[in-house]
Amino acid sequence: MQSQTRNLGDTGTSLSRSSNMGSTLGRSSEGPASPLRSAATKRFSKELLLGTERVTLVAMRGRRWWFVQEQDDATVDHGRFCDGKAAEKDEKLASKASNAKSLEARSMAIDAKCSPEVRRAFRALPVERCGCATIQAVWSACDTFWEFDTAHSGAITREGYINLMRECATVNTLRMLRRARLEFRFRRSAAPVLLEDFLLMIWPKATSEDRARMMRWAELREAPWTCKAWRKLKGIRTSKHQILGYMDTHTHT
Repeated sequence: MQSQTRNLGDTGTSLSRSSNMGSTLGRSSEGPASPLRSAATKRFSKELLLGTERVTLVAMRGRRWWFVQEQDDATVDHGRFCDGKAAEKDEKLASKASNAKSLEARSMAIDAKCSPEVRRAFRALPVERCGCATIQAVWSACDTFWEFDTAHSGAITREGYINLMRECATVNTLRMLRRARLEFRFRRSAAPVLLEDFLLMIWPKATSEDRARMMRWAELREAPWTCKAWRKLKGIRTSKHQILGYMDTHTHT
């Protein structure tokens, strides 16, 4: 068997090619190979000097490569295949990872260029709130309470609750009732539920200061309802004084 070795430069890599490799590895007992098969099974050898080890790339069959390792002048056949499809898949995953890193670096560069002292085009107004809720949430709870207490008596009776639930309640009303567990409360007791109790059922962790502030917000929310009732009743003195009292208290606070 005659072989030819050619030096590839200063890298210490050499290329070996056997003269009869095509004749020995290309033989088949089934007859001559087709041109497509012979093109796919083209033989060549490539040696890489890695210290004392040499890995020889012996043959390519289809998309598979057969490796033989030579160590200390003793050839060791590992019988290991390296699939080309798997290699392409690994390359794609590596490219995706590199692209993700580049995008992350680009976003970090953009964030670094942006000044943190840039003023916003629109700044929302500060929302008044207590320790457990905002004024809008308390007003929403009060609106739900007054849907049952249409007479503004200050309490929800079990009869009024049943009468309103017979009608088509809104989604916000059902959500607030589920949060307050009002049905469970009327199953335990038939006593009316006051507004302060209703708010405490929704926010059980409210402190005494929070409850006082929520009741104050409820009074401010009740003023439009009182105005509507005052127009219907053609100006009762008590309703008028009640509205003026709300306004006076709000100006002093």
